[in-house]
Amino acid sequence: LHLATIADNVTTTYLDNIADASLGAGAPAANTTSDPQLSALIVAARRLAEHLTGRALVTQQWRLTLDRFPAGEIELPLPPLVSIETITYRDTAGVEQTLDPAAYAVYTSALFGRVAPAYGTAWPATRDVRDAVAIDFTAGYGAPSAVPQDIKHWMKICMGGWDAYREQIVTGLDVNELPRGMWDVLLDAYRVWRLV
Repeated sequence: LHLATIADNVTTTYLDNIADASLGAGAPAANTTSDPQLSALIVAARRLAEHLTGRALVTQQWRLTLDRFPAGEIELPLPPLVSIETITYRDTAGVEQTLDPAAYAVYTSALFGRVAPAYGTAWPATRDVRDAVAIDFTAGYGAPSAVPQDIKHWMKICMGGWDAYREQIVTGLDVNELPRGMWDVLLDAYRVWRLV
């Protein structure tokens, strides 16, 4: 790279005062080119992070099915819970019913969101069939910008490794992996632990 020419045989130092903008465009902060490989790596890293933490990261819709209503509250998976859209069930006659939202209460303040019958009421009776109850709910932190930075940093580490080594077997290279404790620990505060 040639920056300038020193015109004499006496000067021994050179002050580089060329503005950074004249050095060319910087690396983009976002995937402005819609690179399909980068997009695929982001999706793969997000799904792996969701699998390892037991959480929903970006906003997504899910359905939980149950064979019957339990005696008390229902715990929703994939925190954080945002909202419950509908609760449907097969009544004892086998007819699909939609439960009135006034008939249940939704709690989102704990790690796992919960839904329970409204005060002084109970869940309705259902037909004895599989998947008699369906709860449609929304989970996740919201937009990608709302996902915790530790999780996003972990994803970037994964994506960097996957991008650098795209094959299962790499020959002719010495590859040293960072100790897993140096980067897997980024997810520890977000892992959903269940005692059974």
